[in-house]
Amino acid sequence: MTATAVPSGLRAPLAVSLVFIIPGCTQGSWMARIPAIRDRVGLDTARWGVVSSTSAVGIWSR
Repeated sequence: MTATAVPSGLRAPLAVSLVFIIPGCTQGSWMARIPAIRDRVGLDTARWGVVSSTSAVGIWSR
């Protein structure tokens, strides 16, 4: 089986599209699961906000 090459004029637009599509899909699937996860761990909306914010602060503190 041979692979078809992508024309060079389409590589950049395709790459940019994938850079936005892939994280968008993963972010969207995570966002859809937040209410179920929040309820399962027993947190209200305010506490979930604090917990989810602390993970971003941990990344910035490196």
